[in-house]
Amino acid sequence: MKMFSITLFFLGFAFIFPHTAFSQDFFMDDGGSAVRIIVIRPAGESVAQDDEFVLDYIQNLFIANFKKYTAINASAEISAENIAETETAFLLIGKLSRTGNTYVLDIAVTDPVSGLRKASYLKSNIQAADILSAQAINEAFMDIVSKLNVKLSEEGIAALQNPTGEEVQAAINLARGSIAEKNGNPIEMLTYFYNASQYDPKLLEAGNRFEDMSRMLSAGDVGASVKGDFEDRNKWKTILDEFDNFYHAHPPFILTFNPHPMQKGQTDYDQQLATLEFEVSFQEDVSFEAMRKVFASVASGLESTGNQETWGFAARPYRSPLFGNFRYYTIRAEMVNDRDEVVAATAFQVRSRVINWRNTLFADTTQKSRASFKPIHIENELTGNMLVRIVSIDDIETEQAMQNGYIRIIPAEILPQNKMRNPVTILTRNIFDK
Repeated sequence: MKMFSITLFFLGFAFIFPHTAFSQDFFMDDGGSAVRIIVIRPAGESVAQDDEFVLDYIQNLFIANFKKYTAINASAEISAENIAETETAFLLIGKLSRTGNTYVLDIAVTDPVSGLRKASYLKSNIQAADILSAQAINEAFMDIVSKLNVKLSEEGIAALQNPTGEEVQAAINLARGSIAEKNGNPIEMLTYFYNASQYDPKLLEAGNRFEDMSRMLSAGDVGASVKGDFEDRNKWKTILDEFDNFYHAHPPFILTFNPHPMQKGQTDYDQQLATLEFEVSFQEDVSFEAMRKVFASVASGLESTGNQETWGFAARPYRSPLFGNFRYYTIRAEMVNDRDEVVAATAFQVRSRVINWRNTLFADTTQKSRASFKPIHIENELTGNMLVRIVSIDDIETEQAMQNGYIRIIPAEILPQNKMRNPVTILTRNIFDK
């Protein structure tokens, strides 16, 4: 069973974060300005192949943290074997090991000149969620820099203990995109690099890589990542199939729900029963814009080959099975009280549809709705604070769905506003509602 999500690092390419990102407010004294450190991509032990992106994600976060929270000069390298014998910078080398359903993170900083270990960190029983939320990596980072005699300010410590969702999503998507490039999956690569650049606009390299590959596809060049002995037709078939398969397995939508239920209707005083409901929003995620851009690049590139009809691709990618009909998703939720007792459960559906109108993609989704639970007993089950949690989507447990990149599920007290819809999506709803 995968512990993380599907799908990094460019082979021979070190991702560089902006040098101007650090803030003097995050560290004290000189912040380690005299220190140079090379962060090696950590090794993985018993880590599933589909989860290797986590190794790059850890490396990316360490580099970003060094540059943002200290004055240490940090860079990246894919392997210690690539380090020159004359290198004098400290080397940060780590290993992530899976043991059952938890992980062990082992980090060491070594001086290659003297061979002395300057700092080390070891922690076991780490949950996958703590890695993907950056909490476990940031904890290791704070321990390492303290042993390198770098003092973080209260502001720096607070920021590391409470990483923003945008920073975490940018690092995850960056890692996934690099793995996708290494594996020769251009659709996946483009999507994740675009997402990373949107979550954190400072990641200029992610945006540049997206633009470069997008231009290559638009020009009809499938790129070195999928070149080999295949004929041109087979290269393009691979890309077209990947477009259909990737976005089917990774619907570009987000489910946002209010975890605090409210009463529905009137209280049944005779039976001492009350019905509670909660708000739900289902809309396109940031990756839908990536899908639109990828679709445009693929369509333009295939047309520029001049062989679209000859190869039998006259209808592709315009009539993808992804387009037209509504797709329904079954959501299961439960409500718990202060005693962490599950007092009610419910199941409901949301839907999405992607329309190709004049070679531009538009989305049509459920937007806002409400889901209600069966009546609960006021005296025995209702407490001061009731909480809703999403259990699964399409029978995939919520955590696993998030890790697999299936659909993002986010709790929020204030739901996003409804989005304007293209008139075509509204006029064709009855036609495609099957």
